[in-house]
Amino acid sequence: MIEGQINLLRERKEAIFAEWYEAILSSYPSEAKGYWRVGKDPFANPAGNIIREATNNILKYLLEESDKDEMMLSLKNFIRLRAVHDLSPSKALEFIIFLKEIIRKDVENNTARSVNMPDLIAELRVLELKIDKLLLVAFDIYAECRQKVYEIRVNEVKRLTFGLLKESNLLSDMPD
Repeated sequence: MIEGQINLLRERKEAIFAEWYEAILSSYPSEAKGYWRVGKDPFANPAGNIIREATNNILKYLLEESDKDEMMLSLKNFIRLRAVHDLSPSKALEFIIFLKEIIRKDVENNTARSVNMPDLIAELRVLELKIDKLLLVAFDIYAECRQKVYEIRVNEVKRLTFGLLKESNLLSDMPD
């Protein structure tokens, strides 16, 4: 971004974070989001903490180019949370699209009219490209997590079926 514009986004990081966090919470049922909004204790409210940590680390990574590993770890934790909620891929990952919309709106509302628009547009595209790449990585993580959930479910069904068959004496011993 143009140095003045990226600084403005950095200065407005808390406002962007708050709007993004609220947009994410809006994708959950009302009883969950009410608690996640106010419960700040990571032990009493682990889901809310995971969401807060991931959104904060993603913003820091995008706006301040902070540690990618820290951001990826919190992104994975957040995607795992979304994966076990049995959301469709588009619903599970829409939070990344929310961020693009929020940043665009923020830039539009807080950019001085004297800014060189071609430069601003070019720099905004660079930021949006980083967000798009993040979306692709998030999709890979989500697909991997859903695969693991399905494997766990299949193994549980197998275990239960085997137990029922054994209990009902419907299994015969296999000769060596």
